[in-house]
Amino acid sequence: MNTTANQITAPNCRHALQFRCAGFFGHCIRWQRPFPAAVGSIVMPETRTLPGTPEQLLADLFAIFPQYRSGYAGPIHDETPTFHSVLIGFSSFPLASSSESQLRDFGALVSAAVAAGGTLGNAFETCLLEHLHQIRAERALRPYLSTMAREKTKA
Repeated sequence: MNTTANQITAPNCRHALQFRCAGFFGHCIRWQRPFPAAVGSIVMPETRTLPGTPEQLLADLFAIFPQYRSGYAGPIHDETPTFHSVLIGFSSFPLASSSESQLRDFGALVSAAVAAGGTLGNAFETCLLEHLHQIRAERALRPYLSTMAREKTKA
């Protein structure tokens, strides 16, 4: 909670970032309705479910970037797809021309995968993050990456 001029910005008020909310058990000034008490309530951050298979990763990429689906030429080889092969194929997609919401969603996926580590995190690091500058996507994607994911990029 932040206190300024006898007003408290309650952490669980959905307007806390935009509007001042008066009192710990008070009312939201914006909506003039009671907001829930912070005592005893925990707001869990939204967590992203990471794809467990290369096919799920491809489906996530299609969901975030519908235009990628229309230009998708298929797997890069005839063998069973891997996280690495899916991301190598995706690396030619022009990220710099994507919308802000697409970059935000993709940045969240990349950041979550890097934080989780494993094969998926390694694939994002080696097939995408290390080459962001080469594929001219660093300037577009970097603001939407976590600190850990940014550290994996090479300039």
